[in-house]
Amino acid sequence: MKHVNSMKLELVCKKISWRILPLIVLMFCLSMLDRTNISFVKSHRMFLIEGGITVLVGIFCLFYLDSHPKDAKWLDIKEKDILLKHIEISNTKAKDYSIKDIFKSILVWKFVFVYFCIQLSVYGVLFYLPSKIAQILQINVGFEVGLLNAIPWIFVFIALPIFTSLADKKHSWNLYAILFLLLASLSMIASTFVTNLAAFLFFISLAAIALIGSLGNLGGFVAPTLKTYIENHFGVEFGLIALALIAILGVLVLIHLKITLNLDKGE
Repeated sequence: MKHVNSMKLELVCKKISWRILPLIVLMFCLSMLDRTNISFVKSHRMFLIEGGITVLVGIFCLFYLDSHPKDAKWLDIKEKDILLKHIEISNTKAKDYSIKDIFKSILVWKFVFVYFCIQLSVYGVLFYLPSKIAQILQINVGFEVGLLNAIPWIFVFIALPIFTSLADKKHSWNLYAILFLLLASLSMIASTFVTNLAAFLFFISLAAIALIGSLGNLGGFVAPTLKTYIENHFGVEFGLIALALIAILGVLVLIHLKITLNLDKGE
């Protein structure tokens, strides 16, 4: 019975995920506008367009997204009941922790470090992929580079439902995170040695798959400074390699968490 309820909850969660996925994709595409110069005359115009569209999407979300499961017209009565019961059980099991307890938790800092490492590698792709493409093609960063820069993210949108479904079926979320983050790291390192455009785009597309959904904003702040510092002291190629090596540290911590917490079994 418990297994049946778990399956029903999983189906409801997937239904919710597919409903908000278009908004996530739209916001992601908007966020990419400030990372690639798509032939805007001035940067101010680019930010005006990006900010204006974001405001419109925000207003749309006020009417499109529901605040509570009971308000969701696109869920039937049974689905609402399953979701509400799960929330109630989760709230019952929840414990009260102070901010001090959170900062003292070693487990929290391990996850912070993992996200930090992931975000460092994310910025290796987001900010430096356009310049790398421009370097290979020997052209300035512009509309053509922007189109080529979109190719890896097309692979991401295709791969996202495939690999998340596989991880759900096998209950191997942590294992998939380890494999794809490791693949991303190795692909970033390989990209510094690859001069053929087709091979480079193949490598970097694989790397992009592993980087979706990353959250470590502090890593995003450190990445550009760290990469520039390493390039100035050791060479242009070593900046991206350094970010990839830090991502591998994140892989090691994920492996440690998998062993110690048995994350894939939800324990």
